[in-house]
Amino acid sequence: MNIFLLSYERNAHKHFREQAAFHCDKHVIKMIAESTQLLVTSMATGTILSQHYQLPSMMPSQTPCKPLASGHAGHPCTRWTGASINHVHYLVRLALALCEEKKRRWPIKADHDYEQWLQSVRLDLAELGFADHDPLPIDFAVAVKNEQLRSTATPHHQAVAIYRSYYVSDKAGIATWRKVMTPIWYQMAVEDALATMEQAA
Repeated sequence: MNIFLLSYERNAHKHFREQAAFHCDKHVIKMIAESTQLLVTSMATGTILSQHYQLPSMMPSQTPCKPLASGHAGHPCTRWTGASINHVHYLVRLALALCEEKKRRWPIKADHDYEQWLQSVRLDLAELGFADHDPLPIDFAVAVKNEQLRSTATPHHQAVAIYRSYYVSDKAGIATWRKVMTPIWYQMAVEDALATMEQAA
């Protein structure tokens, strides 16, 4: 369970475009599902969303999947998503950007099963005055293996640095961009890691 923050960009339009492009092939699809689960859970766990906002698309009868098990309640990403309607809005925008990226990489495949529901949440948020160009959150969740780095309020630039490093160190075995260009930051980080290993040999 994660929300990979990989773009330093603060302009919303550029940020989500980069965010989606920087996700590796496997994560483009996987993180749409995980984002949807986090959004559904944010309503089910009695957080700020369910207490102060009534979104028709988030009613239990309308959601496309079940909430995460109670064991995930303390997960940094679950807590971060449910802490603010602005976080919910961010995650909806990210998930929809990943849906668009999925179409870009695999245009002949069907739309993601959750895309229609995500669009309905987007419309509900628009009814409350939220827009696609709204500013990004200042702090983000970090859920990496290093317990000292796990947090629900890591500043944007610091969170990106952590997640980029995590991508290189922990996701290299699955990190492919077969239909698009591999992100330059990832290429450079891998080359630096290989050079360091060669020097140490």
